[in-house]
Amino acid sequence: MLGLGACARAGDPPLSAEPDPPAQAPGAALDPLADPVRAILPDDSQLARRSLPAAEASRPPAPLSLTASDGTGLRLVSLRARAVVEGPLAFTELHLEFDNPAARTIEGQFTIDLPEGSAISRFAMLIGGEWQEGEVVERQAARVAYEDFLHRKQDPALLENQAGNRFSARVFPIAAHARKSLIIAWSQALPDSRAAYRLPLSGLPALDHLELDVLAGQDAHADAQVTAVESVGQRRRYLVRRRGGAAPEDFTLRGTAGASVSGLRHGGLAVARVRAQGEVLAEPISALTILFDTSASRSLGYATAVRRLGALVARLGEQGTRSLQVIAFDQDAAVVFEGPPAQFGAPVLDRLYSRRALGASDLRRALRRVAARGPESRVLLVSDGIATAGGVELDGLQAAVRELGVAGVERIDALVDGGLQDRAVLQSLTTGVLEHRGVVLDAGDDAAALAQRLGAATLPDLTVTVPGADFSWPQTVRGAQPGDEFLVYADLAPAQAMRVLIEGDTAIEVAPELTEVERPLIQRALVGAQIEALTAQRSALDAADAAARARLEERIVGLSTKHRVLSDFTALLVLETEADYERFHLDRRALTDILQVGAHGVELGKRGPSRLPARDATPAPKSILPPDDGDLWGNLEGAEIGESYGLGGLGLVGTGRGGGGDGASTIGLSVVGSGDGGGSSRHRGEEGRMGRPSDDDDARPRVVPEVVRRQPPPAPPAPASSQGGPYEGRMAEIMALVDDGRDAEALRAAQRWLDEAPGDTLAIVALGESLERLGRLVEAARVYGSLIDLYPSRADMRRFVGNRLDRLADASAHELALDTYAQALRQRPDHPNSHRHLAWAYLRAERPDLAFETILGALSRSYPEERFRGVVRVLHEDAGLLAAALLRHDPEQADDIHARLREVGAKLATEPSLRFVMSWETDSNDVDFHIVDANGEEASFQSPRLVSGGELFADVTTGYGPECFAIPGAPNAFPYRFQAHYYARGPMGFGMGTLQIIEHDGRGGFGFDDRPFVIMRDRATVQLGHLAGPLGTR
Repeated sequence: MLGLGACARAGDPPLSAEPDPPAQAPGAALDPLADPVRAILPDDSQLARRSLPAAEASRPPAPLSLTASDGTGLRLVSLRARAVVEGPLAFTELHLEFDNPAARTIEGQFTIDLPEGSAISRFAMLIGGEWQEGEVVERQAARVAYEDFLHRKQDPALLENQAGNRFSARVFPIAAHARKSLIIAWSQALPDSRAAYRLPLSGLPALDHLELDVLAGQDAHADAQVTAVESVGQRRRYLVRRRGGAAPEDFTLRGTAGASVSGLRHGGLAVARVRAQGEVLAEPISALTILFDTSASRSLGYATAVRRLGALVARLGEQGTRSLQVIAFDQDAAVVFEGPPAQFGAPVLDRLYSRRALGASDLRRALRRVAARGPESRVLLVSDGIATAGGVELDGLQAAVRELGVAGVERIDALVDGGLQDRAVLQSLTTGVLEHRGVVLDAGDDAAALAQRLGAATLPDLTVTVPGADFSWPQTVRGAQPGDEFLVYADLAPAQAMRVLIEGDTAIEVAPELTEVERPLIQRALVGAQIEALTAQRSALDAADAAARARLEERIVGLSTKHRVLSDFTALLVLETEADYERFHLDRRALTDILQVGAHGVELGKRGPSRLPARDATPAPKSILPPDDGDLWGNLEGAEIGESYGLGGLGLVGTGRGGGGDGASTIGLSVVGSGDGGGSSRHRGEEGRMGRPSDDDDARPRVVPEVVRRQPPPAPPAPASSQGGPYEGRMAEIMALVDDGRDAEALRAAQRWLDEAPGDTLAIVALGESLERLGRLVEAARVYGSLIDLYPSRADMRRFVGNRLDRLADASAHELALDTYAQALRQRPDHPNSHRHLAWAYLRAERPDLAFETILGALSRSYPEERFRGVVRVLHEDAGLLAAALLRHDPEQADDIHARLREVGAKLATEPSLRFVMSWETDSNDVDFHIVDANGEEASFQSPRLVSGGELFADVTTGYGPECFAIPGAPNAFPYRFQAHYYARGPMGFGMGTLQIIEHDGRGGFGFDDRPFVIMRDRATVQLGHLAGPLGTR
């Protein structure tokens, strides 16, 4: 057996029994759902019970924000919006000004939730009196370039899709007491003439200056907050100008409802709004299973979502539903209710509310569990549609829906709730698999209307064609009900009239009345439709068909970059120098002009040469030297946020998927404080919060050290600046309770903190720590999984969560760790940590074949020596160790293993060894690793060797690590003590990482010990416990 043994619950087949999926190395995840019949049990959450509050008049979460690292939002002082509404299309441009109240330079994270059907076209920052534009480039290349710019001391900016309709961008620098000006613009489709154009403003604070300028047709009418209306030819301009006063409400603009067709045209480019026709037929719901999403991204507004569920169930009961199952799901699933709807009352709602919105969203697992359990004939999914764990690709989710069909489900519908959402995924699940098509509805609509639509049948699939068009979209409309409206895009010959043929049970041809408009907006809409069509083709392909998916992705990127239409595979990256443009093969003279709102509508803004001073892209420094005072880059003080991928960055307050809390303090988090804690994945004892290695006997392979009864050497004195403990604010209060052994009080305090600040990253970690202290590991895993749900596109956060899950003695936690490492590798294959963590996770899961393939994949890449000093040696030695595990597992592969090692310049590990590997998830900073043996001798970057044996190599000074101390042969100087010293924080704020202890017996057997940590303060030292003796391997 290897190391930890299989990651499987009782009754599950071992992971090693699963068939190998094709082409599974590097970045492939084992499927933890090989046994989907695992029972869904009643919800047994032990978190504090609470009563669902009555409907409150609280404002919704803000649709946009700029947040500093201490959790405080920078004050939005001015918002100027200019918009054009042209029938079924709209274009919106926001000019935003934020004030930095601090007497220091800070870094911020800008986030915005876009309205449904929107696509970003512009992001710009005012620098040196000139608007500096973001360019649309391939997403992965943009991420790599962003970090490179950071190391070259440029001021990078990167805006990308975080999840669903949420976008985020790092904004740096924001000078002390300065005002930061941003522009963001997007186009929007308005398929339903009955729905309003809505500019989301509710949730924003009172503003010093608010100015709205919306140009629309004569038939439109706006809400009451308009201060003036002006006629502009055949259109009207609606103006709102206000200084001070109350917080703004959403601005809404409605057209004349009831027109069956309307559309726009320029030359051969056309878009038309078309209405589905047919007879409304009943499809009553006698029995229903509701899958209710309780993942962390639902934390803001969770009480409202629970209340809406209660109101809907009541209406369904009135309409004749007799049998109801309600299953809550996130990274696992639990039965909340079974019975008639009339019994779904306040106690059930309180129980669901007490469960809290926590955990990652494993939608595929939930669907498969329901299918195996025996669902009712109808299923209602209440979710944002964003899967963050397990099978996140659409084909895997659709396969799970097919299992529902086999289990007897006839129709699945969806309710989407909240600002964050992915309707495209929900549409595919409800209409793309089962014979009876479902609908996707807005949970905020009236409960009676929702129940009525759920009880009505949908029309047969509608085939949509535009005769004579070179391109038209969509080709098929599924799940429509009579009266629903949708948009049809077409590229026609300029002189050809547009006719739309809709074929279902009957054939209908319509000739839309099209209004001639200028080219920019409609051309952008057609490009967006082409991207949507290509994306749908890619999603329909099997995930194993990597080549075909890559070809479609390349076409999407080409359209996206050429026409400045952001897609799933591109990002907006600010480029400052000519060298930057050359790097992306962008000719400034050939760049597409920027869409903007002019005096008479949407127009192209001509791009002239930049007047910013030219700057050479200087090489990245080979080291970072600590300054005498303050931080690097502008003498920053406090705990500045890092770049988009640094955990010292936006991770503080949950400004990712789940929105932001309002944390009141900047809080560091060390998992061991100044204590003696040792580390292991066992339940932790009195020795420290990282857990003293346990010597309990059980059936699992022993991977923890025996307690060696020797007096540990004294820890070296910590630097003066680290005195006083590693915590601040509420974290200090909670950890003080833990230090005093008042674990229950600590748990209550952590729960109270998270209840008050949903989505706050440090509150989540504090709650996880408290639950671990009490031995409640399953709940702790769910809490840590919340960070995946809040930051699904951040590889660094995924790796950090994986580190924490690794140390839990819980099989489901190890499954989730394996999954999130695999996704981190897909997101950031240029980070050595992505490969390393996944490879060793595969070994723990008893898949040495995949572990070996993954580490060979790491060695097939090159890494900048100035950024990842010594990493090749670390990877070479990893390869030799993992090859030994594979050889032990399958001796017949010996010749192939040796040959593949020779190809990458590595050697098989044939002798015992003990390795301490430290890595962290913060860029552009320096965390130093210190090891002290039983003789009191210390190894560090200044003196990397111990006389007793062992050498520290890979001294990384520019972020991430890894740094490794390796002892060849049998160690002879136990106990060993470990420290992490924040030598130079740089601009990235606090750092999170892990110490990984790996013991090899020389014959392919391994033991592991994981000690995740957090360091906040510059020059701080965190004690990572000691290792008293050998871990023990099998």
